[in-house]
This record gives sequence, structure tokens and C-alpha cells, in this order.
Amino acid sequence: GGQYEISGSSVEYLKTSNSTEELIVKGPLTQELYVLVLLRTNNPGIFYEYWLPKQTHSHRGGQYPLQPINNK
Repeated sequence: GGQYEISGSSVEYLKTSNSTEELIVKGPLTQELYVLVLLRTNNPGIFYEYWLPKQTHSHRGGQYPLQPINNK
């Protein structure tokens, strides 16, 4: 784990005992943030959640199944 400065905000990286990994960004971001995932095992999918500014009272989340890259 650790703290990092990314896209104008502090990002915390956590890895739990059950091999779950988390990126926690309290924002606000000042630049776009792209997340690249490298898998060495079967595709577990990615679960994500994000919040919009408080005045919008909105919460969103979902599941994004990863797609393999076909290198030819």
C-alpha cells in the first residue's frame, strides 16, 4: 500500500489479505485519470464506485467485466 499524488489528488493504494486491491481517491481530480489493469490470472472483473459533488446528491457504481487484449 501507500499514498501517491496522481491527477492533482492524493491516491491511497490498499491490498488486503484476500488479494483485493483498492484505489481510494478523495478528489477532486484536476486531470483525467486512466486505470490500467494487468492480470496474471483469470479475469475477476472490476467493481467500482464514484461520487459526484455533494450538490448533485448522486452516487454511481457498477461492475465492469475486463476484456482480454488480443495481441496479434
